[in-house]
Amino acid sequence: MLQAIFYNLQVQLLLLYQYSSMLIQKNIIIGIQQILFVLICFLFQYFLLLYIQLGIVLEFQWKELHKIQKQKNSKIPYQKLKMQQKFMIYIYGLQVLENLL
Repeated sequence: MLQAIFYNLQVQLLLLYQYSSMLIQKNIIIGIQQILFVLICFLFQYFLLLYIQLGIVLEFQWKELHKIQKQKNSKIPYQKLKMQQKFMIYIYGLQVLENLL
């Protein structure tokens, strides 16, 4: 699924390049409409990809949290573990945004 999203993003970037050349050929209104449409689709898929990545991390963190909670020798309180999980999610989100920019 992720490969399909990456492929669609590449195709949309190629379409964006092609439509931008239409602007040069005096089809300004059509070119602008097509560029906006491709940009909207690109951003939607881009944020969908981010959402999927964040969901994978959340699921992994949630499983780790429950593993630690089930251990009887765990001396770390549950609330502290939840705060650590939220902190890890924020850091991961910032890393993803940094990589994208």
